[in-house]
Amino acid sequence: MIDWQEYKDTIAAAMTNDVSPLHDGPISPQIKHRGKLAGERVAAAIVNGYVLAVSDGGDPILKAAAVLNSAAVAIFLSRLSEALSSPDETGMRAIRIIVESIPLCWAGAILNAAPQHPLPGHIRHSPISSVVSPGIMPPFFVPPASARSNKFVFIDNMIIAMKTHLLTVGGIHPAMILPAPAPPYPFPWMTYQ
Repeated sequence: MIDWQEYKDTIAAAMTNDVSPLHDGPISPQIKHRGKLAGERVAAAIVNGYVLAVSDGGDPILKAAAVLNSAAVAIFLSRLSEALSSPDETGMRAIRIIVESIPLCWAGAILNAAPQHPLPGHIRHSPISSVVSPGIMPPFFVPPASARSNKFVFIDNMIIAMKTHLLTVGGIHPAMILPAPAPPYPFPWMTYQ
């Protein structure tokens, strides 16, 4: 299972260690004054933390863990680092990058099903399964700068959008049914948890 609380804590810690630390007050002026190193640190917590978090999840059939598209993850980290290192009073540029990049990380992703047990009634399944539907991530918002728009509101809204996105991710496990030799057929799965 994905440990969303650990992911939240990782991001909150990165935001707290900012040169101009994000605290429980209004987020807008804090985002505006973030430095380059702090922006890169927050971006790494969001991107690398996400990759680490979803590696503990699995599909509903085999519970096989995902291996995300590494090129898309690298581009996501680069774009988000740049966005978080420059002024963005509303935070909407960073949010747009997150919403666009998460599904791209799932495009071409695979599930490592090798250590799993065979499907019931099946002789075997492929050790590598494909993600066919990278899903759609809904946009998320933070309230306007006020006492309500703190880092925890941002993180919580982002995680809710990420969880919603994972409900739309799907793929196939190529499997062979008994008796052998039967041709392989796709065994579809939907949602990643």
